[in-house]
Amino acid sequence: MSISEQFEQYRDKLQAQANKRLSPMLQRRVTAQDIVQQTLQTACSRQEFFEARPDVPLYNKLHIILLQTIAAQERYHLQSSKRDACREVNIVDDTPDSAPGGAHALNWNALADTAAGPMTCVAHRERKDLIQKLLKTLSQADQEILELRLIQGMSNAECATYLDISPKNASIRLARAVARLQAALSQFTRISP
Repeated sequence: MSISEQFEQYRDKLQAQANKRLSPMLQRRVTAQDIVQQTLQTACSRQEFFEARPDVPLYNKLHIILLQTIAAQERYHLQSSKRDACREVNIVDDTPDSAPGGAHALNWNALADTAAGPMTCVAHRERKDLIQKLLKTLSQADQEILELRLIQGMSNAECATYLDISPKNASIRLARAVARLQAALSQFTRISP
């Protein structure tokens, strides 16, 4: 079965992800359908990417390409709105109270950033690393239900069938796993469960 034939079974999920991740500014220029179609085109041209790691589910690989496509579209369509000599902003906070000893501090809030911007990418990478580290501290059962529901995108009924438990137990197991992960995350963030 070719990539394009396998792609069709995930088209709706990928389109939902594209709708969720597209910034409002980018949505004025491209639609989620455009992003999904570009993702398919890129996927068909990257056969070696799909053959390299057969242990990684196809949907995960397609999701990676979808995110890369969104980032590329943001860079292409929004770059003109990021840099313009007429709209330059002074990022140095030179108020008297800004830094001790008369040094100038940077006003980070004045920097433009998007999903493809450097600050956002660093923040996403740090969050991803933290979550991966915390996931390893959870029990095998918690890791399994979180992977099935959140990474592989299975429904509650599909998880129940896969795990050979009732749908109610699958729902309870997911709620408990999410609560444990939130509790672990609350140690590192200001967000409380």
